[in-house]
Amino acid sequence: MESKYDRISFSLPVSLRDEFESLRTQLNLSRSDAIRKAIQEFILQESQKRGEFHNKQILGTITYIEKSHIHAHPPNQKHTHENKDEKLNITVSGDHSHDVQHSQYYVPREMLEFIKANEIQHSFIDVIISAMHIHAGAEKCMEIIAVRGNYERILDLYTKLQALTTIKTINLEILEVMEVF
Repeated sequence: MESKYDRISFSLPVSLRDEFESLRTQLNLSRSDAIRKAIQEFILQESQKRGEFHNKQILGTITYIEKSHIHAHPPNQKHTHENKDEKLNITVSGDHSHDVQHSQYYVPREMLEFIKANEIQHSFIDVIISAMHIHAGAEKCMEIIAVRGNYERILDLYTKLQALTTIKTINLEILEVMEVF
């Protein structure tokens, strides 16, 4: 399938042109390819903002940073929770350990929400094509979820994850609107 091309010209402030030229050179892109990519990204972003993906199939990612569901110490080591986070209802204070030998378990809210996020993902396996969980340090994890399918279904997944209080930031990135065959 051959695409037809049209030549256009436009005006830019010199400083914006210089910045564009510097970046496209660093990226080793032709001027046409760089402008084409920028226009495609602009159309995707603006279409998403205007809700123009209704009943469309999309390909994209949901990426989020969450408060870590693990402690940054061995489970039986005595320690203190000094950073009291009212939003997460951490009420443990003083020296203590999370001894897993007891019949009752200490389950921090982060772990419960991690389990809930996992359950949410399992209820959307029709649109999730891959997921990667990354431990980004003692206090945070990053989740990258590749999605493909109906925009409303993916938006529902995004909204359910966004409601979890341990998720600090979340982003839905639409990379392509797909043709339905």
